[in-house]
Amino acid sequence: MVGITKEKIDVSTPLKEAAAGTSGAIVTFVGKVRSEEGVEGLELKTDETTGKASLEKIADEAKKRFGLSSVEVVHRVGEVSVGDTVLVVVAAAGDRSSAFQACDYIIEEIKERDVITKRALLPA
Repeated sequence: MVGITKEKIDVSTPLKEAAAGTSGAIVTFVGKVRSEEGVEGLELKTDETTGKASLEKIADEAKKRFGLSSVEVVHRVGEVSVGDTVLVVVAAAGDRSSAFQACDYIIEEIKERDVITKRALLPA
């Protein structure tokens, strides 16, 4: 599953998808809105069609490059508060090294390609 959502992300859903296979390693990354002085949350934006296509391309690249048996990527958009989950990446592979490297690759590529733009939400 690769997708963009305005709803809260249930971390267990992508994990269950990846765990259905027979991989030897499953690495999960959960990105949350961190607490920074004066920031109440974030506004995350993307064009849903091109954003999803970008996530799918990154996931496909990781799957081929690291030999993944499964890859799940879900990114949230809209206004989110401190502590909210905004990104879940699950990489399943035959070995832990490949799974860790793939997870890191996906996160870095999402940032590098500016798939999602973010703006800090400050008190009025």
